[in-house]
Amino acid sequence: MLEIIKEIDTLLFLIINRTLVNPVFDLVMPFITQFKNSILLLVFLALYILYKKRIKGLEIIIATTLAVILADQLSSHLFKPFFARERPCAFLENVRLLMWCNSSYSFTSSHAATTMAGGTVVYLYLKSLRTFFLAAIVVIAIGFSRVYIGIHYPFDVFGGWILGITSGFLCYGVFKKIPFLKK
Repeated sequence: MLEIIKEIDTLLFLIINRTLVNPVFDLVMPFITQFKNSILLLVFLALYILYKKRIKGLEIIIATTLAVILADQLSSHLFKPFFARERPCAFLENVRLLMWCNSSYSFTSSHAATTMAGGTVVYLYLKSLRTFFLAAIVVIAIGFSRVYIGIHYPFDVFGGWILGITSGFLCYGVFKKIPFLKK
């Protein structure tokens, strides 16, 4: 059964990495996947949330930050060493590699986990359809980019998304239980 799952995962990887190739994605996906390229946007969003929600905005930002840290740490220090799955760029031949091939393990994708954790917390607090769709677009674009550029399998991304949702719900739930924040 595990072999069938690995074969499906590899097939999906090859479809995304080799078949969906186009010049626009070749330019956009490496840009999307780098955290440093989104720092300005994240600062703007944090300031906007603070401006619109005041003290509640601070709670949203702290809960989101903790969910992102939790997802990242679990992915990087628990899941990756436990599963020890080689990255496709280090394991498969003829991978279209649009960035460097990181030496860490592949499962789960920390990028997918952290973006999903952040998106989950923000959505749970704001509960708007617009927030859901904006978060979904960002999460899907970053997850897709990780496969397209050749450094993650699709199931690494799906695993990261599950970890991110779990981390997001956990941090949101903890913050909702803190008595002085219930006002």
